[in-house]
Amino acid sequence: MNVRAIDIVRRVAPRARPEYLASIEAGDAAAVEIGGLATAARMDALLAHILHETDGLTIRVENLNYSAARLPQVWPSRFSDPEVARAHAKQPQKLANFVYGGRMGNVGADDGWRFIGRGLLQITGREAYEKYGRVLGISLAANPDLAFSAEWSWKIALAEWAASSRKGRTCNEMADAGDFEGTTIAVNGGKTGLGSRLDWLRKVRAARAALEGTSKPLTQSRTMGAVGLASLGEVTRQGGDNIGDGINAVAEQLAPAAAVSETVASVVGIIKAVGAVAVACGLAWAAYARWDDAGRPLPSFAPDWFARFVGGHKAEG
Repeated sequence: MNVRAIDIVRRVAPRARPEYLASIEAGDAAAVEIGGLATAARMDALLAHILHETDGLTIRVENLNYSAARLPQVWPSRFSDPEVARAHAKQPQKLANFVYGGRMGNVGADDGWRFIGRGLLQITGREAYEKYGRVLGISLAANPDLAFSAEWSWKIALAEWAASSRKGRTCNEMADAGDFEGTTIAVNGGKTGLGSRLDWLRKVRAARAALEGTSKPLTQSRTMGAVGLASLGEVTRQGGDNIGDGINAVAEQLAPAAAVSETVASVVGIIKAVGAVAVACGLAWAAYARWDDAGRPLPSFAPDWFARFVGGHKAEG
């Protein structure tokens, strides 16, 4: 089965904006002609970056409404002074001109704000808007909102992807070689959000496997481990009283029962609690495995480490 990009994103991005879906739906030919997505590895890597940058295809324009506490975390070198951070907090336009002004081709007084991140790969800076506008033959710098339009958003992202490189290797070459970290640096300029990007990559691959009919049966791997953990926990929980009886029987031979009964009760309580925790963890793990095997992304509130832990995910590259 020839899996299309739109088939994958419909599975993993249930809240996707309709203009993004329309752009990807109509962009099968452009995927190869503009983006060079001639292999599954290339498409999957690009989709993972897109899904991260747009939070599951829901973001059109970069949100710069940061608090004073958050600014030093995003731009440590620019906001080491708390006074500077407070002066730019909750002021998106002022912040954009401060952090983006005078670089990335931004020369006008308001260019930092005019050319903030937009679209599927969050294209940023006048230079990039002008460059990919020329590549596609559109007036992108004069009409920045084309970056998230139904007609051009997918094509712009493909052009960005095809032109991005690191150490002489294109994103497509790195994707084919399994160097996802390299593609992250190429499209982002650093490793920002690598954990989230890797999580999306795993979701995309799971969706592809499901569409191709090559996904592993649910009864394998993680699900079996989860069921085993829950079963062991239940046996331990139910056996708590028997374990307590055994301890009491031994204790009676060594000391008066009254002297140890309270301690035995505490031990039995701990054993039952451990069993109950194991049951809960096993059931949660099994539920996650079913959710994950279906190619669905975790809810936005779930931390990256949780997905990597329960999913057994390892970074590539």
